[in-house]
Order: sequence, then structure tokens, then C-alpha cells
Amino acid sequence: MGKVETRSKILASAFECFSARDYHEVKIIDIAIQAGLGKGTIYEYFSSKEELFKELFKFISDTYKSQMQEVLIGDSTSENKLIALYERHLVLHEEMKNRANGIVLMQKILSLELQDDMYANRLEMMALFSGVIEEGIAKKEIRSDVDRQTLLLHLLVGLPAICILFEQDKSNPKDRAERYIHLLFQGIRA
Repeated sequence: MGKVETRSKILASAFECFSARDYHEVKIIDIAIQAGLGKGTIYEYFSSKEELFKELFKFISDTYKSQMQEVLIGDSTSENKLIALYERHLVLHEEMKNRANGIVLMQKILSLELQDDMYANRLEMMALFSGVIEEGIAKKEIRSDVDRQTLLLHLLVGLPAICILFEQDKSNPKDRAERYIHLLFQGIRA
């Protein structure tokens, strides 16, 4: 196994361990056992548990951003792109939530000194959604007089809200995403 594969295996194992137990309960040896590696091998890649956790956050964030960008590939309407973005977010959110302690993992991420990284991620998501809005206006799918900043904030606030508000909704993520975006488009369609 090469260095990239070993590093990915360590991060995947760390994700499993931190999802199942509190940060302070997880030891490097636990991650090593989960990965089928020696404890020393973990330290060849990461100098400490905190560094490993921060890299795990970066790995999760990069995966999320990559998957969100994937749905924008191809020629589709801005409405369909927003539906695809929301659907992908809902699927990823549900995968995280279904982990035993996925919420504990997210709380730990929030409590570490990762606020700057999280802010940078939010800026990238804003740029992603802004691009869809601008493309929709250029294609005359979204009214040109729409307040872009308000629409952007609505989309970004709506993304986590749809996860919370519709948590009891057992319909598939695509149906939930379509309902939300179709409702929004009734007001902004050109």
C-alpha cells in the first residue's frame, strides 16, 4: 500500500473512531487497530491526535466540497443545479447523522480552533451558490432584479435549515430538495 492509500486509510479509520466515541476517549492505538496498522505508522503520518483530527476535518471538508462541485458539472438549469446541491447536502448530512456519534464529531470540530477553516469553507460554498445564481441570471432563468445577496443568504441558511426542519420527513433527499427549490423558484423565476 502506498503513502496516499495509507494516509486515506488512517483518516477513514479516524473518522470511524471519532464518530463512535468522544474525542478524549479515542487513542491513537484505537485508530491504528481500526486501520490494521501499527501505532508507529500513524505517527509517521501525523505528529499527534489533534493534528490527525484537524486533518480529518480538512479531509471531510474537501470531500464535501468536491462532491458539491461534482453536481454542477454539465449543462443544466440553475434550478436543477440548486436541487442537485441540496440533494447532495442532504445525503451527506444524513450519512453523518447516521453515524453513532456523528454529532459529537461535529461538536468537537466546532470546539477546536478550526473556526478559520470553517469560515473559509463557508466562503467557498458562498462562491459555489453565487456562481449558480449568476449563471441563472445570465441564462434568464432567474430574474435580473433579484437581490443577489438576499437570495444567496436564503440559500445558505436554507441548506442547514432543510436538514433540521425536515428531519422527520422520510421522503428521499431529492424529493425534499425539489420541494424547497421549486418553492423558492416560484418567487425568483424570470
